[in-house]
Amino acid sequence: MRYIGENIRRDSLVKNYIFRAVGAFNIFFAIIGLGALALQSWAFSLFPPEVTGGQGDPVKLAFRIGQLSAIVLLPPLAYFGLQLMRLRAKLIKPCAFLFVAEIVYPLLMKLFWPWIFSRSILAAIRGGLLNAGLGLQILTGYPLVALIALYVLYRKSGEKLGDRK
Repeated sequence: MRYIGENIRRDSLVKNYIFRAVGAFNIFFAIIGLGALALQSWAFSLFPPEVTGGQGDPVKLAFRIGQLSAIVLLPPLAYFGLQLMRLRAKLIKPCAFLFVAEIVYPLLMKLFWPWIFSRSILAAIRGGLLNAGLGLQILTGYPLVALIALYVLYRKSGEKLGDRK
C-alpha cells in the first residue's frame, strides 16, 4: 500500500539530487576552468613579447578576452554551485542568467573571431584561446542541460523560478 506522502518524499529527494548534481557540476567546471586560467596566465607570462605578440595582436587579444571571460563567469559558477548543493533555491534565477551568458559567450566568440573555432573547440582549448572550464561546458552542452533541468524542476513543482527561499 502506498501513501500519498511517499510520492511527495520521493519527488523531494529527486529534486534535491538534481539540485546537488547541478551544483556539483558547477563546482567541477569552475575548478577546472580556474586552474587552467592560473596555469595559462603563468605560462603566458613566461614567453617574451616576440612570441606572444605585441599590442593589437589578435591572438593576444583573444587570449586576454578568454581570460576575462573566465574571471567573470567561473567564480559565480562556483558560488552558485555551492549554494545549489546547500539547496538554496533563491539563487536559481541568477544561476539561470549565468547559464544563458555561458551559452551566448561562445556564440559571440564565434561571431567576432571565427578562426578560434575553425578546427575544433579542443584545438582552441589546447591553444589557450578558450578556457578549459568554459570549453568543456560548450563541448558537453552543460549550460543548456542544467538550465533545462532547473527549469523543469520548478515547472513540475508548480513554483515560479527563483521564488523559493
